[in-house]
Amino acid sequence: MTDRIALDSSPLSLAAHPNEREPRVKEVRDWLEAQLAAGAVVFLPEITDYEVRRELLRLQRQRSIGCLGMGKAIPAIRPGAATPYTFRTRSS
Repeated sequence: MTDRIALDSSPLSLAAHPNEREPRVKEVRDWLEAQLAAGAVVFLPEITDYEVRRELLRLQRQRSIGCLGMGKAIPAIRPGAATPYTFRTRSS
């Protein structure tokens, strides 16, 4: 059976951080990439996307918002009912 993962705001906000050298950011991105490589299906609930974007706008974190919009925050995400947008794997 395929694992299904729904991202919460904490891992999404870390993944959206523009500094890839930050240890916690790297840890979340590596974990997410490993899950996807293992065949997990990752969903991004729209409410999570909204919560993270709202906070980033409040803090005026334009680079982080850009990471979300361009798909840099999440190395890959598969289409699903809860995904407002789709990301591609680094190898695609």
